[in-house]
Amino acid sequence: MKLEKAQNGEWTLGVQEESSLFRVHSKIDPSAEGRLWAEQFEMENRTAYFVLGCGLGYHILALQKNIPPDSKIIVAVSEVEMQLLLSLKEKVPAHLFSQDIILLLRSMQEHNMAVISHQFMLKHQIKKLKVCPYRPAMRLAQNFYDSCQESIVKRIEQTMSGTFNVLFWTGALFTKNFCKNIVHIVENPGIQKVSKLFSQETPVVVVGAGPSLDKNIQVLKEMRSDVVIIAAGSAMAALKRAEIVPHFLFIVDAWSAMFDAVKDSVNSQTVLIANYVTNEQVIDVYPGKKIFVLSNDVPPLTALRKYLPKTENLSHAISVSTLAVDFAQACGSTKVILVGQDLSFPYGNKQQHALGVETAAYEGESLMIEGYEGGLVSTDASLKLVIDFFNAYVQTHPHVDFINATEGGAKIQAMRQASLRSVAESEGVLGKSWGEKTDRKIQELIFSYKPRKLGLICKELFELENSVAVFGENMKNLVSLVATMELKSQYEAYKERFTNLKNSKAMEILEHVVTPRMQAVAFYEQEKETTMQEIVSMYEGVAKNVECFCCEIVEYLKKVQMEIKEKTYRGK
Repeated sequence: MKLEKAQNGEWTLGVQEESSLFRVHSKIDPSAEGRLWAEQFEMENRTAYFVLGCGLGYHILALQKNIPPDSKIIVAVSEVEMQLLLSLKEKVPAHLFSQDIILLLRSMQEHNMAVISHQFMLKHQIKKLKVCPYRPAMRLAQNFYDSCQESIVKRIEQTMSGTFNVLFWTGALFTKNFCKNIVHIVENPGIQKVSKLFSQETPVVVVGAGPSLDKNIQVLKEMRSDVVIIAAGSAMAALKRAEIVPHFLFIVDAWSAMFDAVKDSVNSQTVLIANYVTNEQVIDVYPGKKIFVLSNDVPPLTALRKYLPKTENLSHAISVSTLAVDFAQACGSTKVILVGQDLSFPYGNKQQHALGVETAAYEGESLMIEGYEGGLVSTDASLKLVIDFFNAYVQTHPHVDFINATEGGAKIQAMRQASLRSVAESEGVLGKSWGEKTDRKIQELIFSYKPRKLGLICKELFELENSVAVFGENMKNLVSLVATMELKSQYEAYKERFTNLKNSKAMEILEHVVTPRMQAVAFYEQEKETTMQEIVSMYEGVAKNVECFCCEIVEYLKKVQMEIKEKTYRGK
């Protein structure tokens, strides 16, 4: 390979093939060439642009500037390209290592590449995959890129089609949790209120529930008054077992399993950081202060949003730990320490979590990656995604000192490693009382009761309840009416009715439920093998499912209104 300066001063790349040289990028203006390539693709919302061929990334930068904010980029990278990127970091556009782009490496198994891509798309609510071949770079590893185009893309699409039903029920759960959490959200001061809790020197320890936490939990207990401790989800149980009270607890899971994991561990001194769709049982019973962050999983509900506090969104929702790290950085800390972040299964099925943590054991497919202490450890695709995130996040936040003090599990290449004891004793942490100062600031946080806003919200909920009830009744009547028609007329009637659904007020609360099922129908409509009878049956199934959900959500909305009225009557 031949690396040289183009006429405009940018680096360009050529490859010698026998007697000829082919160019991966222009020798005149690589960026202009990249922009021209990117212009051929139609820009669509919630789309994953799957780029085949990385090179030095000029075309990827151009594409990133063009796509809508809710779309993302997945890049397949051959081994030779990755080696080149790592050796030329100073000369490669930094965007290639951002959290908005996921790199799929040739060394991964096809299954894991598909799973990681799919999980990345789910996290960002991506609904569609568009393949974008950059053929000059594809020549660097033609067989690999042909395999991506023929096999991996198909695997991703198959996984997506099998996920629509899951998305339907997940959307239903998110909607129910949000409805029940409104009463608490309205009192929320928002992250902005805590954004100045930490000085730049404040060390923040993000605690995961990995088995290596047992090695340094005693040191953490000794440091409690000198650091800010953030517990990530179920790690709260391990901290309680060691009699450590964290300053913050992050819980964003919508499922009841998280409630079961932490219900015996919560306390009134720790501030809960939750999103709008966190499991409603957790929110309801939590005895301490609660701060909410905006979530991409929330239904639009523009009628209600104007009455809710401004809750800044933490954008890096790969896992509860990535949110906690993002929160620490957003609050001003420039020293973030990870403990209990094994992100792997160093002890196999023998022990997957720290002592005191009772959650389901992992039993799926695993892959091998570099370990904290050398050698290889097993992990899975979702944890590998978190590792990739941390590596990219460190690159884009060079002013923050990230320390992996897990002392076990997987290696996070971009972070420096040190034992928690050495950080405490050798890096000026002990004796500074940052933890105690944060305790005092937390006590000063004001959570105000807003009876007028609660009244206005109750009125909006009543109107939504009526809209959803009518919506459900219309679905029931539609099924009865269509049953009397001929097949083609049935198809046309369903198609017309579902096309016009977006104009209903009820869609503000039903979008997360209706949209995945309609995407499933659209997906199968594109398949040549799917018959009209099968499509009509799918429409009928959607109508019946939505009708059932409407009945459920009407009852939820009634309960929320009763809670608000009782709260207003009691004066809180």
